Amino acid sequence: MKDLLDRLDAWLAAHAPAIATSLQPPAPAKGGPWSRLEGELGFTLTEDFHALYAAHNGQRLKGPGLFDGLRWLTLDQVLERYRDDDGDHGAADWPDAWVPLAGDATRTLVVDFGEAPAPVLLVDRDGVGEPLAATLRGYLTKVVADATAGRRQLVPGRGLVVV
Repeated sequence: MKDLLDRLDAWLAAHAPAIATSLQPPAPAKGGPWSRLEGELGFTLTEDFHALYAAHNGQRLKGPGLFDGLRWLTLDQVLERYRDDDGDHGAADWPDAWVPLAGDATRTLVVDFGEAPAPVLLVDRDGVGEPLAATLRGYLTKVVADATAGRRQLVPGRGLVVV
């Protein structure tokens, strides 16, 4: 996973510096936000989820979105969106095993830890999920492969998206 994330960082630095500079420092290895998030979820997140946040604790509020144009959430923002019960992001109606990873006002990228092997879904504001990859590692592999092949590009106003 580290090699994959290093390749993503290198590609972003060379081709999407606006995203590269929006990435936060790594999340703490344990305690703090992990304890709050996993305590609320009632389960321990996967090694791949931990490895992703060991690279960066999401993105700053300003800047183009990294994941299908959606801004990568910090661990605290993951918990906020998970807890959201006012319907803005659908968390009140979502399965408890859906853990947000990235999002905007109308869409959220989630990892479904209730299904094996934890697929990644793009969920609209009505709570309808579109499968994007079978696993988080598979999703990140696809993002890196698409970016290096020129199939994902930084589009002004849309972020890093498939073109």
